Amino acid sequence: GLPIISYIVSYDVAQSGSFVNETISDLSNLVWSKTGLTTSALVDIQVHAVNSIDSSDESNLVTFIVAGVPATPAQPIIVGNPVEQQDGSISATISWTAPATQGSAITGYTLYYKK
Repeated sequence: GLPIISYIVSYDVAQSGSFVNETISDLSNLVWSKTGLTTSALVDIQVHAVNSIDSSDESNLVTFIVAGVPATPAQPIIVGNPVEQQDGSISATISWTAPATQGSAITGYTLYYKK
């Protein structure tokens, strides 16, 4: 067959039913990126290969949700009283409420403390 000369990325933001086409001509970097998307929006994407004759049928549809930075957790609270351990150190238990995820699972927390 004839060589592929470009790809067409067809995307639909917020599942409006109206796809927009963008041509990818750099065949050494098959990556598509889009800025300005709204957090929690659903985006449908399909790809077509293009040669000098025509474009292929579209790929299977893939849908993703635009994730944002998680919201800030509420201030941690101390649970019970700090406890002195046998070695003289002090241990404390804290708790906090998980923030809004903004479309993507929170995979961990980083706890900072001062001595």
